[in-house]
Amino acid sequence: VTLGLATWLMGCGSETPTTQVCLPAANEAAVVPAPKPTGKPTAKPPVKKPTTTASAKPGSTPPAKPAAGASAAPEPEAPDAMDILNEVKTVTLGQTSLRGTISNYEMKFDKSKTSSSTFKMQSQGLSYRLECSAHSKPSNVGSKTVLVYGQPTARVKPAGLLSLVTVTLALTDANLLSQNGITLDKILSHGILERLTNGEYDVEQAGTTTIGSDKITILKATKNSGPNPLFADADYEYVGFDEKKLYRMWALYAKPELALPQNNLLYQVTVTGLETGVTIAAAAFKL
Repeated sequence: VTLGLATWLMGCGSETPTTQVCLPAANEAAVVPAPKPTGKPTAKPPVKKPTTTASAKPGSTPPAKPAAGASAAPEPEAPDAMDILNEVKTVTLGQTSLRGTISNYEMKFDKSKTSSSTFKMQSQGLSYRLECSAHSKPSNVGSKTVLVYGQPTARVKPAGLLSLVTVTLALTDANLLSQNGITLDKILSHGILERLTNGEYDVEQAGTTTIGSDKITILKATKNSGPNPLFADADYEYVGFDEKKLYRMWALYAKPELALPQNNLLYQVTVTGLETGVTIAAAAFKL
């Protein structure tokens, strides 16, 4: 049965030519292929001060000399990148509720299609509500979906004439799959952070970028063995967080042989206007 959803969420039905890539707005951290490195600046050699000999006052005890071979205390080691990512997961997923705007951009692996979309997001525990506010296919604007992370289905209310109909779809339904075959739950904060901290990825610090006026720290995650479960020809991923350790962006990059634009960018998600501890009515997660 054709429901007319037109693959509303992930934009699989978008026919936008690759020459008209629709990226998130300029104030939403377009693409972050080259974050600023976090390396420390080269230290200048210490300047030796002239040695002065102080005469001891009568009856005074000369100051003790440092023991031979004594050295300054070592600088504390930088936090491990995986420890940082685990903290981001704990802080983000530990919020009682979240509200913000999610912007998605995706290019199909064969460069035949691109899609872009924006959603008003609300989450509480494992429950998510997404309302489409912009889409590369305008007829999808106004669609709504609710789902519980870990459950195999989602409740969907299409836009337009079918808005009176609410349906339950498997996350693997063609109407909900991305054009690269990625399911919706995998691009939510739970799906991204749980997967990247499951022990199957090597994580390193990659640099910084900005989303609006917020400084975002970027970590790079690479599968340590076997193919990436989201896309077999994926090369690595970026995940970004703000100064409060809240998740704010994710990007998936293909292997160089696919020769995609923007440093082989396959998929990107940015989160703007993020609020925590907001009041969300229970009815928000019902359609």
